[in-house]
Amino acid sequence: MSKTIDILEGQTGKIKYKPTFRGEPALKKVTVDNNSTVLNNLIIPGERTPLPDEVHGELDFTAKGKGSGDLDIVFVYDNKVGGAEGKDISTQKVGINITPAQMSFKSSGPYQIKQADDALYHINMVMKNGDQSVPATHPALENASADKFEIVSSTADTVTVKMLPTAINKDPNVWNTNFALSLKMYSSTISHPFGVHWKPTLTITSTVAEVAMGSKGAIPFKALNSKGDDITTTLTNIACTDEYFKFDATGAWEIIKDVTEDTTRTLHFTFTYRQGAFDWDMSAEVTIKIMARPKSISAAITSPKTASSLTRGTVQFTLKYDNGEPVTDATYISSTNDSPRTSFSSFGGSLTKVDGPKGIYSTPFTTGYEAGWSSSTFKINTKYGEYTVRVLNMQTYDEPLSISSDYTSLSYNEKNAKFSISATQQRSIGGTPVNVTGTLRVSFVRGATIASGPTGSGPWTLGLNGDGERGAVDMNLSVGNLIGTLRLYKA
Repeated sequence: MSKTIDILEGQTGKIKYKPTFRGEPALKKVTVDNNSTVLNNLIIPGERTPLPDEVHGELDFTAKGKGSGDLDIVFVYDNKVGGAEGKDISTQKVGINITPAQMSFKSSGPYQIKQADDALYHINMVMKNGDQSVPATHPALENASADKFEIVSSTADTVTVKMLPTAINKDPNVWNTNFALSLKMYSSTISHPFGVHWKPTLTITSTVAEVAMGSKGAIPFKALNSKGDDITTTLTNIACTDEYFKFDATGAWEIIKDVTEDTTRTLHFTFTYRQGAFDWDMSAEVTIKIMARPKSISAAITSPKTASSLTRGTVQFTLKYDNGEPVTDATYISSTNDSPRTSFSSFGGSLTKVDGPKGIYSTPFTTGYEAGWSSSTFKINTKYGEYTVRVLNMQTYDEPLSISSDYTSLSYNEKNAKFSISATQQRSIGGTPVNVTGTLRVSFVRGATIASGPTGSGPWTLGLNGDGERGAVDMNLSVGNLIGTLRLYKA
């Protein structure tokens, strides 16, 4: 009874043989008669290898599809020129039983794959059939995923596939798709599952339309993923090069080069965005207009230009660029009150928009006790950058003197009646009046005549003559630029 070999589909094996002629070893004298050998379509014969004992040899073979039967391997003389010669001189009978292949992985990977622009994917597949290693180049392996992949090339441990266009995802709302690369060896199929992560689809919108020299800001665009989520702050490694802009890795920018006329720049950004398990190198393009920057801003007061002493109020003014364009978007940075503090104790400190399209703004002020003109320097920011603006030429007047006398009446026919005259001035809102000294002058008198004086530097002594009529005495008095009035009654 012949020996039976048990083997799996696709496995390799060896058949040991011993050819003889007239009872003597004939290993070196024979070859296999392929025409007479009966293989029953069960194996694929390979190389014959003589063994060192010079009696036996081994015939390599590969098992084909599952089945069983007897093999008759027929040996004939080998004439070394034309192959077999003569008749059957020795026959090796072998039984074979081929069972279904048992494919499995020793290792495989990767399981998560980033979409490739060329649709080529390299899959590591270290396989075995039963206890025998199976290279990915094995001729019996068939592509069982031909509806999704074309096998481009193979090495012993790697299969390179190209994804068919029909399998490539076109829906931006699908971020990854699961696939399996399946290889079939006869009746056994082995599959490696993996997910392909598709390149993200982002919607980019510009958030900055117009800028000018001195302008700066955060990243000038907004990025939304396919689900509508704002992912701008998650972007990293943001880069853009432009002669007019300077950017940092967060996308923050500033204008570094002025223009003499309005200029539109198309900015090309690159950045990294992480979606799912992978980082993606992506790009975006936005267009920003750089406006020629006006050189200066002027202010013109539009509300009344005068104010009483020791009052609080607001003054309105228009702001215009030197090209006549209204300043519609001024924001306050700081201000300095350059006015005499005795005339305007405060001027500025804030900026309120009254009519933006017309460029009208207001700022608060507090007047002092002494006549004078306002002067204040503002620093403001506009779409063109930072500017310094002077707000000038609001006027206030002296706080009047408060004049009193030690006596409040004069005899209508009295001569050279002496009065002690005092003057005070209010110098702060709600404050205590201050005594005023200096030379007192009488610029007007009615109901009496000056008999003597005034003398002194405050209080002052003044002599009056009654005019012989009853009524009142009215006088206008001054100390320096300060003016006041005094009324006495005649008895």
